[in-house]
Amino acid sequence: GVWTNLKPRLGACGVLDEAFWGAVKRRFGVASRAEMGEKEWSTLGAELRAAETNDEGFAALLGWVSPMKVEETPDEDDYQPDADNF
Repeated sequence: GVWTNLKPRLGACGVLDEAFWGAVKRRFGVASRAEMGEKEWSTLGAELRAAETNDEGFAALLGWVSPMKVEETPDEDDYQPDADNF
């Protein structure tokens, strides 16, 4: 229920189902949702409920599921321009 309620709001932030579940698997170090244990499901459930009930909880959830996370952007020092970028 909580996931269904959050889907439109996450979608508006660019987080689609596949990206969300991919982030969940990375966060909990599993290859599939079936590998998640009770502790992981409890943690995820608590975070989803917090995201549903307040803006701080939603921001925290978005912080680790967003496709635009800072750590996923190229590091400026590692940028190697190609001929098309000049």
